[in-house]
Amino acid sequence: MWPHGIQPKTQKPDINIDGDLISIKSKTVGASNAFIISDRDFEPSLDDGWKLYNKPVMVNKSYIYIISTRIGFKDSDITKIKL
Repeated sequence: MWPHGIQPKTQKPDINIDGDLISIKSKTVGASNAFIISDRDFEPSLDDGWKLYNKPVMVNKSYIYIISTRIGFKDSDITKIKL
């Protein structure tokens, strides 16, 4: 099913920060992005309340965590940004 029997991995998305506004763009065609905004510095799991990204996000907390995912692919690594 996968090329050469190796499951592809979703690439980390491009992230643009403009003041308190964050924009996220997938590098992997067909991928979706999700984020967590938090005052806590932690290692989020897939059950920690990810929100689906669909437009630029205003951030008023200390950290944003971002992941990119596509069906059939491994999830990207989680990107943590301290604001």
